[in-house]
Amino acid sequence: MGKASDKPIKYVVIRDYLAEKYLFRFNTVAIDLEYADKEDNIFKPLNPADLEEELYEQGFTGFDKQLNTLLKTTTLVPRFNPIVEYFQNLQQWDGQTDYIETLADYVQTTDQDFWRAQFKKMLVRMIAQAFGKIGFNKQCIVLFSKQNDGKTYFWEYLVNGTPLWDYYKKNPDIIGKEAKRALAENFLLNLDELSALTKQDVNQVKATFSESQIKVRLPYDKKDSIMPRNASFVGSTNKREFLVDETGNVRWVVFEIIIINHNEGQPGGYVDVDINKVWAQAFYLFINDYVINLTKEDLAHSEANNEKYGARTVEYQMLLQHFTPSDKENGGQFFQPFQLAQILSSLVENRVRIIPENIGRALTKMGVERKAHRIGQNVAYGYWLKQLPNQGQTLEMAPVSGPF
Repeated sequence: MGKASDKPIKYVVIRDYLAEKYLFRFNTVAIDLEYADKEDNIFKPLNPADLEEELYEQGFTGFDKQLNTLLKTTTLVPRFNPIVEYFQNLQQWDGQTDYIETLADYVQTTDQDFWRAQFKKMLVRMIAQAFGKIGFNKQCIVLFSKQNDGKTYFWEYLVNGTPLWDYYKKNPDIIGKEAKRALAENFLLNLDELSALTKQDVNQVKATFSESQIKVRLPYDKKDSIMPRNASFVGSTNKREFLVDETGNVRWVVFEIIIINHNEGQPGGYVDVDINKVWAQAFYLFINDYVINLTKEDLAHSEANNEKYGARTVEYQMLLQHFTPSDKENGGQFFQPFQLAQILSSLVENRVRIIPENIGRALTKMGVERKAHRIGQNVAYGYWLKQLPNQGQTLEMAPVSGPF
């Protein structure tokens, strides 16, 4: 019986044939196989059926297992990250011109210093996300202003005309497998009209912000693989009260736009700033350990600012109208949430549904601290408030029959 080396092995013959004619690579962002003819070196997604047809035409048969194995090997198909390659091949920043701040100033906001600082952090944070230096970029900068003033075009300018454009997606799915894949397959995800999101949608998006790894099935694999997240989020809205989560909105960093100087995409607008030089500066800052996280002061500033964009519940508006924070020493009265719910329901004559869970959230938003208070032999939890006079209405507190 002859040795395997006595005749050419089909696997080796097919490998050598493909390697002589083509270049292969696995795009780790697009999660797809790509190939190029060595004569033109132009890569395109691989359709395996085309290779199979060619191999049949060359007289090969029964090669399914060999081809499947070859297309999974890193020797024939090395891994390729187009985002990393783009940044590593940028011309180095000159170290002098602040291209990021120059671009930021084409967008005039009501909080310009904070905008400049956060825009710079955002760009560097996006690179850190794509390079796997952070698990997840949980902040999303949102631009708020009237319709048709160029918010979407500004976000798109960050990637337009660069290889990053292939990894930009507007209004991605926020639920399901495609939403997960979008985190791995893109560099920038644009939530273009946040006011259209329901409260459930917002909660889903917030959960997505904290995703760091994505389980996907790679080409020719029999089981799922874990892929890193590449994507960061930006957003825009023309509706002021778009934040619908009373439990906190620290992930959203919102800026109100005065004007975006785009000049219809012509010279004189932000297109005068070479976006490649903007990214070159951001990449320089990234490799030199620029501080990308929001500080405690940043978070407090953003959270206070976000109060202007929160959707106010009925409970919040009524409590704000009829009560003010107080304490026992200053004549305050102790209320439990169910008592406040009964009072508010009485005020609207039960025509509006008052949700007890919203009472505590609204009072927290008003800065009222939840306190323990002894009632008889029991300890109850509630809030010290003072009732405000309201057009002669008398607010009657429900009797306390027990600790809750």
